[in-house]
Amino acid sequence: MNIPLTKTPLSVEVQLAWEVMTCRGMRTAYDGPDHACQWFNRHYGPFPAFDRIGDYPGGLMEENERRTIDAVCSGSRFQIPELMSGCRKAPVMTIGINPNLTAFWPGADGATWAYPYFDDIGEYAEYFRYRSVCQERFTLEFIRDHLKQGSAVTAEGSGCLKSANRSKRDEQVTLELYYEDGPDSTLNLDRTYEVFLNRGACFSKGDLIAGIPFLPAGEETPLIQEEIGYYTRFRKILARFKELAGEPLASANLALGEDVCQADMVACASPGWGAWFTDEAREGIVKECVHKRGWLAQQLLQTRPSVVVFAGLSAYGMFYQRFKLNLEPQLSPDGDTFEILKACSRGNFRLKADIPGGGLDARILIAPHFSYADNFDPQCRFDKAQWDAFVEAFPKQADQLSSFTTQNFNKTRTLVFIDREGAPGPDDLGESAWQALSACKYDAVDLLGEGLHSEYNAGRLAFDPLHGGLARTLGPCEFCSNALFRLDKGCRYAPAGSGPAPDVLRRAADKLVK
Repeated sequence: MNIPLTKTPLSVEVQLAWEVMTCRGMRTAYDGPDHACQWFNRHYGPFPAFDRIGDYPGGLMEENERRTIDAVCSGSRFQIPELMSGCRKAPVMTIGINPNLTAFWPGADGATWAYPYFDDIGEYAEYFRYRSVCQERFTLEFIRDHLKQGSAVTAEGSGCLKSANRSKRDEQVTLELYYEDGPDSTLNLDRTYEVFLNRGACFSKGDLIAGIPFLPAGEETPLIQEEIGYYTRFRKILARFKELAGEPLASANLALGEDVCQADMVACASPGWGAWFTDEAREGIVKECVHKRGWLAQQLLQTRPSVVVFAGLSAYGMFYQRFKLNLEPQLSPDGDTFEILKACSRGNFRLKADIPGGGLDARILIAPHFSYADNFDPQCRFDKAQWDAFVEAFPKQADQLSSFTTQNFNKTRTLVFIDREGAPGPDDLGESAWQALSACKYDAVDLLGEGLHSEYNAGRLAFDPLHGGLARTLGPCEFCSNALFRLDKGCRYAPAGSGPAPDVLRRAADKLVK
């Protein structure tokens, strides 16, 4: 429920909701065609969008659970920038580079992902307050039933989809089709097309393969909520933390969105970072979002988390490069993610910042990237020299492990997953080979759980018996009830304590970025 805007100064966390929500529209409408942030509209989207009806059902679901809610289709829209998800005083904050653009990838899954489109500040704030691990999609039938006239691409015979690729800058979609009666076919479609089959799927003559969605704005339709891997990796980490801590924490209902908030340095989504932009565009976006607007710096100082978990070494590297850090001791982003994670887990690397009314003093943990499930499976990690030495010393065992051996994404490490079902054990491999494997073993879930547990033992993470979760961080918060909007559920925590005035906090945030 919105209430009239008054002349009352808005606290930082409230002002951010308005500024982030309207930012992309402002950059697009008023800052001219050469502004760096125009990149997002030129290359990504529009995508299916929704407005919702009733309360937003946030919170965790069971693994593989799907939840259906009623929503209103808003047609196809460019995405709104994403605000931090979760409670503004959650004691654990994850920091990534920017949101993942799941709809970018061609296929039946990519075609159905849908994004919120709000022009109401209260709805926008409520969505990102209660979003935890879910993302939404329309049904494939709904998308297929609403296509631009004449855009349908149908199969010329029976066959299968060999591949579907969208160019990195979204100029076109390329389909490789195998036909049973030949010849194979390559289709180059423009960026507005969506593909309705996943790679390897078979089709018959006349089946719909692709088309341009023309979605009806204002039409009610089911909206499916699904947990996605990026967020659900933290479920195992919290479970391990509770196991290590014992009672009363072992019985606590720790959850993303309540005990863990999720923030990014850049508010707009893309399918990746790095090579997904020109150097000029990427640098311009960072200067605009990280430096000039300072979204993350302001939110970090208002939240004052006890623990900061970086979502990948690249995220920490960008933070390390772009922020004026007071690190005790220094922690370089150069090296292997898992080796740095082990150092973080068993050391005590802290991020500090001085602000009036109390400073920031957060434990740093650097996780592997949450988008890749393999990163959170126990694994033995070898650099090239180590693996060559293992193969030379244990050729038979290396052959036995071949089905459980792969390389990481940049081929700098050989990974052996000895804990997976069917993998040979110590009796199969022998004591010497097993010891060589165990010496190089890393378990990201255990290491992150240990890092949280050490903060719990030190009293910097604490159990709150009143609410059954972790205690909130120090300082005031007005996000759920303020002069700009009031969320129907209000604030269950009633955070208290003195804090700096909004202008003081903003000046402190300005000093935090280089």
